[in-house]
This record gives sequence, C-alpha cells and structure tokens, in this order.
Amino acid sequence: MRRSQSGQILLITLLALAIATTIGLGVIGRSSTDVSISNRVQESARAFSAAEAGIERALLEGQNITSTVLTEGVKYTVDIRTLGGVGSYQFPQKTPLESAETLWLSVYDESTGTFSDPFAGDAVDLCWSQEAPVPAVAVSIFYQEGSAYKVFRGAYDPSSRSNSFSPVVAPTSGCGQSDVYVQSISLAPLEKPLFMRIQPLYSQAQFFVDPGGAALPLQGTRVESTGQTTSGVTRKIVAFQEYKTPSGIFDSVIYTPGSFVK
Repeated sequence: MRRSQSGQILLITLLALAIATTIGLGVIGRSSTDVSISNRVQESARAFSAAEAGIERALLEGQNITSTVLTEGVKYTVDIRTLGGVGSYQFPQKTPLESAETLWLSVYDESTGTFSDPFAGDAVDLCWSQEAPVPAVAVSIFYQEGSAYKVFRGAYDPSSRSNSFSPVVAPTSGCGQSDVYVQSISLAPLEKPLFMRIQPLYSQAQFFVDPGGAALPLQGTRVESTGQTTSGVTRKIVAFQEYKTPSGIFDSVIYTPGSFVK
C-alpha cells in the first residue's frame, strides 16, 4: 500500500514539474519574443529617424548624399532626381478636388522674375485617372504675347453633364498609362507658353502629361532617403519638391477681356 502511494506521489510530482516547466518555458519564450519585437521597433524607429534626417539635409543642400553616418550604427543615403524632361510626366499624387496642379512650360528664374526656354512642342496630351464621380478638368494656360501676359482657358468633361464643356472620348491608353481619359491640348497658337494650371472638377484625379517628342522644362525634384542600421533594418522616405507656383487666386484675377501688361 505504501509503495502504491509512493508511486502515485511520484507521478503527481512529475506531472506538476512538467506543467511548471511548460509554463516556465512559455513565459521565457514570450519574454524573448517581446524583447525581440521591442528591439525591432527600436531599430525601425532609428532607421526612420535617419531617413528623415537625410530628407531634411537634402532639401536644405539640394544634393545627393552617400552613406552618411548619423550616429554610431545608423546611416542614411539620399538620391535626388529631377522631375520633367523627356517622356511622360506623372504628378506625384492625386490632386484633391478644388486644388490645382502647375505644369511649367518655360523655365522661370526667381532671381530675375523672367521666363526662358519655352516648351518647343506644338501640343501636349493631358491624361487623368478614372474616379467616381467622373472627373472633369479645367485648364488655364498662361502665355506671353509680346509684352502682354494672357491666358487661354479650356474645360473638358468625359461625362454627359450639361455644362458646355468640351467632350472627351472614353478611357483609352495615353501618357504611358492604360484606361485613362486623354485630351490633346494645342500650344501652337500661343507665342510663348509659360505655365499651365490643371484643376479637377467633380472629383479628385491623378494627372499625367505626354509632351510628345519634345522635352518638358524641369518641374522639381524627387528626393529618396534611406536610413539603415547595422542590424540591417532599413526605412525609406520619398519626398517631392515641386517648384514654387503662383497662388491659386492668380488664376482668377489675371483673366480679363484685355491684356495683363507686365
């Protein structure tokens, strides 16, 4: 009888030890996982902070930065590329309703307030994305004729709304994209095109421009900064710095039946 009781006690003791060991291993494993996650979060935050530092320095200095050590174990690299030139141009993000984008058609010198090297093409294709509701587009092209500054306006709508806008064909391929609305805009009658303002109506839209065989003036810069830690964690930030544009109110006040003289 005593041997039977001793065997039961031993079995119960072994079961209790097994349960305690399992619980202990689970707690240790959970703690290790928590520590690992915490370390990864810290490393991610350090890499992201380094990428932010790279963006700030690049925007300040305006040049590429290669493998700069921020602190011990953390570095960043920056790549800057120009926007515009030859080929289709895509605006960095969708344009919200009641906002406008600026497409430069001449090079503007802020120090002298003068325009030079106007776009050499006779037309551009303006493309925009399908959205709900269907977006229409209002275009204002500011140009110089002699010493006078003038504006050409157009409005285009793929939908059958009663707004007297110019109709646009169904979505097709254009500007290096598929299933977009495409409107060709002639610049040939304009003596010296300066810039184009593009505003979505009824809905937001993503805009693209195809200059044909000609090259667009530069539109700004794309800054990509990558932060990296010694453990291999990397984080990347991309920022777009477009050139300064006139205030939105400029679209309305400059449009008069006569000429705006500089």
